[in-house]
Amino acid sequence: MSLDSVVYQFLQGESPEGVAQSFPSLSLVQVYGGITYYLSQREEIDAWLKQSARFDELTRASRESNPLPYAKLDAVTHPATA
Repeated sequence: MSLDSVVYQFLQGESPEGVAQSFPSLSLVQVYGGITYYLSQREEIDAWLKQSARFDELTRASRESNPLPYAKLDAVTHPATA
């Protein structure tokens, strides 16, 4: 299973439990690990994912449908701009 599959579902607002259900070959711990890695390396991974035209669409849709988690993430990762 690829990291981008986990990240795309996460960006669509899927819970880690939901991601694990979608990909039975991954344990919940592995899903959390993938999400944690993504969040800790967000700029680099986003740059890598932007090679896919679908990334921008998913990110925009996710931010619109899940504004609270993104506001919290932005406040933690960019405290001066939040």
